[in-house]
Amino acid sequence: DDFIPLSDADLHQQLADYALVQPKIDPGQFGIPSLDHFYAVPEGLKTLFSSVHFETDQHAIRSTQEVSTLIQLATYLKEHPNLYVVIEGHCDERASASYNMALGMRRSNAVRSFLVKHGADLHRIYTTSKGKEQPVALGHSSEDWKVNRRSEFRMFQK
Repeated sequence: DDFIPLSDADLHQQLADYALVQPKIDPGQFGIPSLDHFYAVPEGLKTLFSSVHFETDQHAIRSTQEVSTLIQLATYLKEHPNLYVVIEGHCDERASASYNMALGMRRSNAVRSFLVKHGADLHRIYTTSKGKEQPVALGHSSEDWKVNRRSEFRMFQK
């Protein structure tokens, strides 16, 4: 669980892998609220919109269960054209605030890219990073860090 910084070559490749066009409509315009006004996923959809967890200093989606769930989520988003989603990337407490903000954004963009590659409309999926600012586990153990390395969803129904 030691912190291992990315090399410049790794960073360049990872950014190229996840470069997608951003949505046409910015939050706060044309009936889409600002990201702060997107709401928590309702109880009945929490399994489908479950958090995606990541290894230390990584943004790749590796869990076969999470891959399967995200494929189902992409299908759900295709079937619900009035649903807008924001993906929030989160990190554990290690590393600097600025590094974790960038890593959180890579995590949320990785999830967005996956959903778009599986048919979800890229213009209805927004990304943001919370870095290490909103942990769900407040301890300092490897288990706490593992829980905090995640991407979470919030939504808005137009």
